[in-house]
Amino acid sequence: MSYERCPRENPECIYYQRSVKAPGASSGCFADTHHQWWPSPEYRTKTEKDFRNLACFKELICRAIHDEIHANPPPDKPSYPDMREYIEEFKQ
Repeated sequence: MSYERCPRENPECIYYQRSVKAPGASSGCFADTHHQWWPSPEYRTKTEKDFRNLACFKELICRAIHDEIHANPPPDKPSYPDMREYIEEFKQ
């Protein structure tokens, strides 16, 4: 897993006491990449993976917030034509 120092680092974080620390962090709080389209096993084809990994659909967020997002149902998977359209538009 790749992770970075959390921009919201605070003692209330469930990861604060974690012994492994991100580079430059003073606590165990960390941030990692959230993909807007999840779960990843549902995106198998090259087009689906390319779509899911577009920079506009990824962001570095606090892991505790990431956990909260994933405690909810995932978004509906877009149609294949919609995915292709996003990929083509993003290339331009």
